[in-house]
Amino acid sequence: MTMKEVCYAYRDQCKSEELWKHIKDVSDCMKHSYLHTKISKKISWITRGVAGTGEIMELIEITGLLHDIGKSFDELQNGSELTHFPAHDLLGASTLIRAIHNMFSDAIDGYDDLSKYIVMPPEGLKSRSKEKDIWLAMNLVVLPILFHHYAQHEYQYWSGRWAEYLSKRYTFERCGYIIGRLRDQADQYRYGLSQNLLRSVATVLSESKGVMFPVENLIFKIIQLIRNPVNIHPTKYITLAMVGHLNTCDGIVAQRNRESMQCS
Repeated sequence: MTMKEVCYAYRDQCKSEELWKHIKDVSDCMKHSYLHTKISKKISWITRGVAGTGEIMELIEITGLLHDIGKSFDELQNGSELTHFPAHDLLGASTLIRAIHNMFSDAIDGYDDLSKYIVMPPEGLKSRSKEKDIWLAMNLVVLPILFHHYAQHEYQYWSGRWAEYLSKRYTFERCGYIIGRLRDQADQYRYGLSQNLLRSVATVLSESKGVMFPVENLIFKIIQLIRNPVNIHPTKYITLAMVGHLNTCDGIVAQRNRESMQCS
């Protein structure tokens, strides 16, 4: 890998953290610590009859692996210092939504139709149905990625500035090496949903040559649903629990990796 090809999760004048290392380390942290957290039993109870522990854990790994994938677009990798990546969580979630749409285009009526899986209770979902897979991907992967920085830029979300970022055009060339690594990682998984989700994300990224994200309305619906004071258990619990688990590992990995470097 040449210096030109390196993409960063963080870089300032004296410290840097390569993007793939960061997201892979966060993924490993989420995998290895999940069964030791209180949320594992509750998520297992909520998803009982829908997915087993093995499939849930693979999706949790994927959440860590893709949580900062929005940072990999060329427009966010420009500059000598990369300490702030505007709306990378929105871009990451949008990339996942496009991937899910491509996977299940025969089962949904456009992007906006995915919003119904945010409030759909897991009871009654068939164990191997497309509806089950969409529900798992949206609630265990998309929503935690979308909201994993919500506390840091509340104004961006709740005032509608997210639409400004999603209306721009983004390209994916500099970080192209990540596409091959996502496909390689997909081969390591056991479950079809995990494999196909990573492969579909890799395809979406490989086709991002100035393509606009057509998901503004769906993002707005998701934000409104999660903000709704009416209890939409269990989705809201899964989202909050997964965001907390992701943020814990994200912080641990960032601190460890960046503190290991010394300014010259």
